[in-house]
Amino acid sequence: AAIRNGIYVVIDWHDHHAEPHVDEARAFFAEMSAIYGHYPNVFFEIFNEPLQESWETDIMPYEQQIVDTIRRHSGNLIICGTRTWSQDVDLAADKPLKGFNLAYTLHFYAAYHKESLREKARVALSKGIALVASEWGTCYFDGNGQLDLNETNIWLDFLAEHNISDTNWALNDKDEACSALLPGTQNKANWSTDVLTDSGRFVRSDLKSTREAETKKAAEEEGAETKKAAEEEGDAEPLDQISSAQGVHSLFTLVLSLLAVGMTANLRA
Repeated sequence: AAIRNGIYVVIDWHDHHAEPHVDEARAFFAEMSAIYGHYPNVFFEIFNEPLQESWETDIMPYEQQIVDTIRRHSGNLIICGTRTWSQDVDLAADKPLKGFNLAYTLHFYAAYHKESLREKARVALSKGIALVASEWGTCYFDGNGQLDLNETNIWLDFLAEHNISDTNWALNDKDEACSALLPGTQNKANWSTDVLTDSGRFVRSDLKSTREAETKKAAEEEGAETKKAAEEEGDAEPLDQISSAQGVHSLFTLVLSLLAVGMTANLRA
């Protein structure tokens, strides 16, 4: 259903101790990549949150095997977990995996993770690796505690500045601060804002404002390109007189891209 509706799907091996389960993980990702790897909106996250084992001798050998397994079937994005609950992206940047279309996982919870973690991310980016914030929250790292929305905004600005895609934790109704839905919310779509938590309302508002800004920017850029092309042809005309069919096509492609973002995900080119 998600694939049919153009929603991005991350197939995730959600494990803190994946290395002893490498045979199971290889079999799982071989099957998943063979079945779903030809869909462009399907990504693979191969190790959710490694703990504090060695990047070079423990995490990296496991992940290289899984990358090689997936690459037999799919060239889609692979998101690779990093040491210390997916925070030590700077260590991964020192010795990255072999392969293409790889990104490394950066997890943060705004009430706990601050500038020092962003500095790790800057170091990693400066060394040429790609990052995905595949899990972040407005609260403490255990999913609870007070929300820190000021720090969350700092983080979201940082992600936007560096074109880092992200997914928010979490679209569920568990009784914890980072949940987007109130406990007992019906398991269906088209929720009203009345069933959103404080975190859910914040994330919804941020996604809506991001969409509106991106829509406006895309429309302005397309309008400028259309005007420039018309002027170069010596047949410039006011933008409001350009074919309505062209405008509908542009709006339609924008709507499709916005639907693909989903409620809790922000994918940045």
